[in-house]
Amino acid sequence: MPRDPLQHFFDENGARLSAVAEKFGAYQPQPVTRSTLWDWLRQVEPQDYELLVRLAECVHYYDVPGMNMALRQLHRTIRDQLIADGIPQIKRMVFVPPGEPGESGHEILRRYRNVNSLQQTSARLKLVPQLQDVVVEAQDASERLAVIFLDDFIGTGDQIERYWREVLVQIIPPPLPALYIGAIAACDEGVIKVQCATPLKVIPVHFTPAVAHLRTCPRFTDAEKDRLRQYCGAIGNQPFGYGNLELLLAFTHGSPDNTISLLRGAKGQRKWKGILPGYSDL
Repeated sequence: MPRDPLQHFFDENGARLSAVAEKFGAYQPQPVTRSTLWDWLRQVEPQDYELLVRLAECVHYYDVPGMNMALRQLHRTIRDQLIADGIPQIKRMVFVPPGEPGESGHEILRRYRNVNSLQQTSARLKLVPQLQDVVVEAQDASERLAVIFLDDFIGTGDQIERYWREVLVQIIPPPLPALYIGAIAACDEGVIKVQCATPLKVIPVHFTPAVAHLRTCPRFTDAEKDRLRQYCGAIGNQPFGYGNLELLLAFTHGSPDNTISLLRGAKGQRKWKGILPGYSDL
């Protein structure tokens, strides 16, 4: 009886597969195990097993220690920027998660607060509906205020631009306070769009490197990239990620919707079992 090619691949690449499982073992929406890797690889042609494992190895991943380190660095960078802008007092800083509860901004604010011990400072943590009262109070007292939105990633910048236009302009009364958005990672084009289309100044810890995009990742040939794109196209679910960024990026709490569908999977996981689905993909 012919040997199962996937079993043969697992037997020959045990250490490598275990390393991938360990890398994403704390991924919160769905921990990666050898079993989930098996289910993921079972969906492709045997000649592409190694290609997909290499894809998983190339994902620019922020695990828990990496997230904590980045959030500490983000806080230092924000403080330095605000001091340079003439707002040195942390009591004049208001930290806010953009978006709805359950979205990434709320998770980042929680982690940011805990990692940087904001509970022990005079910094204020508010939700978007509370901003109007906070801003008006500072205006009445002639106090300079800095409002800092926090998120994990800025991709195309479309979501932030739309959120500013559709939500925040209705809530934050003029004259506007100093407005910032801090992020763990950002794409150049997204930063440019946000700063051109809104009054927000972007403060990223990292800019996404070339290896975090399929189109510029040096670990794949052009033919291999085309093969990966074929799988993405067959899966759908924004095959190349929102804005066609072809992102190879994930955080411990989830993957941005700019990440390729081959990694994330399809909404509801009916057509494709991804190894790094967002909560909405489960």
